[in-house]
Amino acid sequence: MKEVHVICGTTAIGKSKYALDYAQKVNGQIVCLDAFQIYHSMPILSASPRQSDKDLVEHHLYEFLNPLEKYSVAQYYDTCMSKIIELIDNEITPVLVGGTMLYLNVLEKGLENEGKSENLEFRNSMLEFAEKNSNVALHALLEKKDFAAFERLHPNDVKRVIRALERCEYKDEEAPEVRNDLTKNGISLHKICLVGNREKVYKRIETRIDGMIEEGIINEVKNLISTGVNQSHTAFQAIGFKETYSFLHGEIDEAEWIRLFKRNTRRFAKRQLTWLRRQENAKIIELDI
Repeated sequence: MKEVHVICGTTAIGKSKYALDYAQKVNGQIVCLDAFQIYHSMPILSASPRQSDKDLVEHHLYEFLNPLEKYSVAQYYDTCMSKIIELIDNEITPVLVGGTMLYLNVLEKGLENEGKSENLEFRNSMLEFAEKNSNVALHALLEKKDFAAFERLHPNDVKRVIRALERCEYKDEEAPEVRNDLTKNGISLHKICLVGNREKVYKRIETRIDGMIEEGIINEVKNLISTGVNQSHTAFQAIGFKETYSFLHGEIDEAEWIRLFKRNTRRFAKRQLTWLRRQENAKIIELDI
């Protein structure tokens, strides 16, 4: 049986440590399932695995992209599936590790084509709706219009959510093709979702951020800005980047910088936890942290 194992969980839950032990038990190698750890030059911001971890178990798709590069979900899908199949062909178990639920969603449910480039007025109105009300609110519009698409698409996959809404609005369009390479290659997916007491997770987040500040996150962000990284780049969306950017530009003071950094990370972890507990066909492990 061809198998891919997934270790997902909230920020600061201890995914990396858990995955190292797990990969060694299943003759596995670790594959990145994180939207920011794919970039180099931002190891503190992305909490990228340390070299000692990489020496213990081989890691793939970490820190291979320049932060100035944009990287789509479709690109990740193709790159990750290629690596998965390569490892399986070499009788190595792929162990995907990370907290980017959009990436997990597309690997599990397949990559949907983007369709024709038309109805731009409708698409722009939906983009404005998402910016004003949130990606989650946009995704919720699908629930009554196309429940299958609502279940298949992640709220942060805004482009394809809008395409699904567009098809509901313009019913003469054909349904999209969905490419699922796991199914095509007879590969089963085994998900382990790591969760923990919310307040304890929040405490770990605050401790982690204090450590990131001590490690030199300010200099890391300064260096990224000096290379040209700005609001238009995916790397800028890493939690901590825009907060540190605002601090460096005198928009907020140090106390407010730390407060926002911790608050926004807690909010992200809360969303992750909600999503994880709703996962189907997954083993939920409550860690006593």
